[in-house]
Amino acid sequence: MKRHGFGGGPRTHGQSDRARAPGFIGGYNSRKSVQGPKNVRPQRGRANYCEKSPCSENRHRTNLLWLKGAVPGSPNGLVTIRKTGKTAKSSN
Repeated sequence: MKRHGFGGGPRTHGQSDRARAPGFIGGYNSRKSVQGPKNVRPQRGRANYCEKSPCSENRHRTNLLWLKGAVPGSPNGLVTIRKTGKTAKSSN
């Protein structure tokens, strides 16, 4: 609301939960779709990534890598593995 300057709804007349709602951001009577681009919330969670996945086995001859735990993405999908530059915390 503050980020894009939306007016919000009325603060009285029983509108206890709709005061910070953006209100009307749609089209006009002749158009039946939202006019873009609008100031709406940003997209989050598009990239699937996983950090600190423990590697259980690595075979250099056949270029196979076994990971423990869940791997993001669809089954039989392409997974890119790269070095992050982060160091593991010691358990001392």
